[in-house]
Amino acid sequence: MIRCEPKLYSSSGGIMQCTLGNIFGSTCKIVCDKGYRMSGDKTRACQINGKWTGKGSSCGGIVIFL
Repeated sequence: MIRCEPKLYSSSGGIMQCTLGNIFGSTCKIVCDKGYRMSGDKTRACQINGKWTGKGSSCGGIVIFL
């Protein structure tokens, strides 16, 4: 079984939702809480070579609405 490392986890200010965890074929999507800004790629996929597509994703930097 092919696994991508490291396993992706939610960052503070958001939720990471993965279809199959860190197993090949899994797609992970990050959803930031209201008021947080996402950096990196919104969706990442576990490839057959054991690496994730895209760049690291996180939610941070509280946005203030006036």
